[in-house]
Amino acid sequence: MNEGDIAAKEADAHLSATINNHRSTKYALPVMGNCHNCYEPIAKPKLFCDDDCCIDFEKRKRMNIGKSL
Repeated sequence: MNEGDIAAKEADAHLSATINNHRSTKYALPVMGNCHNCYEPIAKPKLFCDDDCCIDFEKRKRMNIGKSL
């Protein structure tokens, strides 16, 4: 296993942890038929169009929480 493989494995683990954290968190977000991050139309009952939008939304949410403290 080379450094690239190790980095990819760590990135996959981080992404999985982020997704699992998102799924376990209760959001007050309504299902509206659009991604809550990029506002692209999506099929219900999803909140985000893909994992990247979910992660971006989470990052922005965490930054906003830090600003309000």
